[in-house]
Amino acid sequence: MRYLGNNHIGFDSTALGFPSIKGCQAIVYQTSQGLYGFHDMKAWGGKPVDEAKSKTFALFVQGLNIPHEEHAVCLYGVINQTEQYGSDDKGIKDWKGMLLLVTKALKFKGPIYGYRVTEHITKGESVYVRFDKEDTKCRISYKRWSKMDYDESSQLELDPKHQQVVYRKSEKKKPEYGTKNPYEDLFPIIRKPKEDNSPTVGEGNLHVVAETNLIQFR
Repeated sequence: MRYLGNNHIGFDSTALGFPSIKGCQAIVYQTSQGLYGFHDMKAWGGKPVDEAKSKTFALFVQGLNIPHEEHAVCLYGVINQTEQYGSDDKGIKDWKGMLLLVTKALKFKGPIYGYRVTEHITKGESVYVRFDKEDTKCRISYKRWSKMDYDESSQLELDPKHQQVVYRKSEKKKPEYGTKNPYEDLFPIIRKPKEDNSPTVGEGNLHVVAETNLIQFR
């Protein structure tokens, strides 16, 4: 299990967790070997994923020397309420176009799915999103971030080969991005104690996204 904070990209063979998705998007590229993820912070730099960011993510994927193209399965994008891309035709078109930029950089021609978190959450809240690899699909689950927290009693060891931060290299009109080691301490995610102080284990029970609720863009 690997947790990806703001602007983190990373790989894990079984599961990825994205804390506090609000004006961000959780992007996951699934292969038979595992999951490549990008926690894209829209507010950072003022823009969502663009062509330059997509290429930076693709270079990270290719740099792991895993034959992802031969074993690619699908690409997912999860967003929160109306924090990104409206639900009208233009919003859906813009969302699809952004995800197509990522697949273009990856040279991936397979299916693309999207999910907009609207249930069990009110406007202005952020969510914790988790992806678990299950054969040829992912189980996507989530919980309001206000019910989750970092377990600061258990710091995670950085694995720089499998986790990096994307940063903007210059403020030029045409953006350029690079990657570097995370500069924040990394902690696992746990469920906060319930109001009645009943015990919780790990992340607790998350809301699971039904496959029928996914939007298939391609």
